Amino acid sequence: MSESKDFVVYNMPGMLSRRVTRQDPIDPKNRVPDESWYNSVCEKMAVLFAFYTKHSLIGDPRLLRDVDKVVVKFSDFSSLGQKFIMSGASDRWLAAFDRPGSQKELSDVRYLEKQLSNIKMV
Repeated sequence: MSESKDFVVYNMPGMLSRRVTRQDPIDPKNRVPDESWYNSVCEKMAVLFAFYTKHSLIGDPRLLRDVDKVVVKFSDFSSLGQKFIMSGASDRWLAAFDRPGSQKELSDVRYLEKQLSNIKMV
């Protein structure tokens, strides 16, 4: 891939440091941390990072080992991984979980597989 400026693709400590709250079920006037959001993010990213590792899209798979500590740059991905990142397929896959009424299974990576296959054919 042509030389471009390096940038951070995933910064999990930064993402997980966000304060996400929900209404307190005991006292509706208060807000409490929404632990389910944090768990959901880590679960989705673990599946995505496993996909990257399985398909050798990341140069050093150890970078993705501790999901909540992952900070990876564009240069950490293989050339195929960089093409995959630039395709936006990962972002679209993640966004599918946020659609109202989504019944998407977390383990369903068929979309990612198809997009990777399309990139390999080009």
